[in-house]
Amino acid sequence: MFSSVGAQQQERIFEIAISGDGQVIAITYGTRIVDLINSSSGNQIHTANLPDFPRRLELNPTGDQFLWSDNIGNIHLYDVTSSTNTDNSSGGGHSRWSDDMA
Repeated sequence: MFSSVGAQQQERIFEIAISGDGQVIAITYGTRIVDLINSSSGNQIHTANLPDFPRRLELNPTGDQFLWSDNIGNIHLYDVTSSTNTDNSSGGGHSRWSDDMA
């Protein structure tokens, strides 16, 4: 198991996703926080504070972006490099990641 998961040592894991290359794990705790963890070292890479509770997560193959769905089913894209969140509720061309998110 990891020696450190999240800056705040969250109490309960709600959702886990892993990147296609297996190098990044995304963890959410039933809050708006998503922690990205290096799967080899267990070190935290990034913390995203989303505008809403993420119901589902799906990392892209390299772990530098993730799709997340909110409580009403809208799909959003979060870019780790720029720390930006984009509303993609209309589909936005992300169907290859989001087929099973609903």
